[in-house]
Amino acid sequence: MPLEIIDQPEEPLFFRPIERIGTHAVTQSSPAFYAGTLRNILVLMIKHWFFQRFVRKLWADPNRFDYVDAAIAPVGSADFETFELYTATRGGKEALASHRKTEGIKKRARAKVAAGV
Repeated sequence: MPLEIIDQPEEPLFFRPIERIGTHAVTQSSPAFYAGTLRNILVLMIKHWFFQRFVRKLWADPNRFDYVDAAIAPVGSADFETFELYTATRGGKEALASHRKTEGIKKRARAKVAAGV
């Protein structure tokens, strides 16, 4: 029986991943690979520590439920006069005047309905 010649695979059977840093190939067994990995792990640990510290301070604050964000707070009647968005530009002032006019019409209509007219 004749011997068969088997072609060699293009990659070795136990392939080690290679990371390129600049023009040098760095394998997993080199110290440069582990130094970068350790640096990434340390940075993540430090960020996680700062975030945990922030969350602990946030939950320890006794006034944490008193804070209301203006962006998600219910609209009040004085909001249109106090926000610079509505008072700084001509378009904002026109929108404010239109809003006041619409609110006045709604108020008079509600009064008529309540009076039974």
